[in-house]
Amino acid sequence: MNPGSQDIWIVTLSEKCRYHLRKIDEVSWLISALTGTALISLAGILDKFLLSDYAKDSRSYVICQILFQQLIAISVLLLLGVDFIYPESAFALFAGGLQVVPAIHYMKALQIEDVTRVTALEYLYPVFVFMGAIVLLGETYTTGHCAGGLLLILGVILASYRQGGGALGLTSLSPAIRPFIVYWILTAIYFLALKCLLSSIDEWNLYTWSCLGNLMASIPLLLEGQVREDVASFFSKGRLAIGALMTEEVLQFSGVIFSLFAFAEGSVALVTCIGALQPMITLILMLAIMPFYPGLVQEMEGCMDRKILAQKSMSFLIIVAGIYLIC
Repeated sequence: MNPGSQDIWIVTLSEKCRYHLRKIDEVSWLISALTGTALISLAGILDKFLLSDYAKDSRSYVICQILFQQLIAISVLLLLGVDFIYPESAFALFAGGLQVVPAIHYMKALQIEDVTRVTALEYLYPVFVFMGAIVLLGETYTTGHCAGGLLLILGVILASYRQGGGALGLTSLSPAIRPFIVYWILTAIYFLALKCLLSSIDEWNLYTWSCLGNLMASIPLLLEGQVREDVASFFSKGRLAIGALMTEEVLQFSGVIFSLFAFAEGSVALVTCIGALQPMITLILMLAIMPFYPGLVQEMEGCMDRKILAQKSMSFLIIVAGIYLIC
């Protein structure tokens, strides 16, 4: 190879490398969003079984989560340092406090419905995010994006139906719909606030101040005697319960951090729609874990009927199709 040809080959290779790096950078938000969704799915499975076996009340369980969450926030504070940036940090505190109410409603839904159906119902909030992003953030979307949003709604409605739950054994909507109404609206507001805040402060500052906001919002709940008793009761359940909750919070923390990086890099509506894969990921994870943990069988018994599996599979495919159009 002559020197001139070698120089051309090096330049061509360099251009190809830069091209592929640009492509990776363009989808880095997607990789972060998918990773965050998978980790949060694992945390959701642990939530279901902790609520089933160890926690009596959704409010007390959320407070237990928040208490463990502070340990992670303190670790971030000591390792990375946190700055108070006015007014962004104050808004992050408020956003963190706002999370507590939808978290309680989500846990209520988990107590009365199987985890795969709950995670499917959860992802109707991107529709509210879409509307808010258009009105408040000035984001614009194509006809394909709108069609994808409609498919998300259709997939979630299909996932919410239960056979034989209504009068005369007819199909009925899941009872988890009611607690989710508040969840959808407040969660959409929260994610829109995140997008605005991430333009001014970094992910670690936002996470830490949000955690403190969670703690401040949980204090009024602790004024109720029954809630305090339930929290104390949970911590007396032994090492298994405490270890499971610690694991859940580490998974939740990791998922949230990946999601925050995704929000910082991508469109708020597109990132939230990727999270709609959570019900499908949750079902796959539960089927994979079930042979190793027989305790999952009881939760999965209601999911293994062929008709129910077919219904859920159809709803998941519709949700995936919606995500494809949106992305």
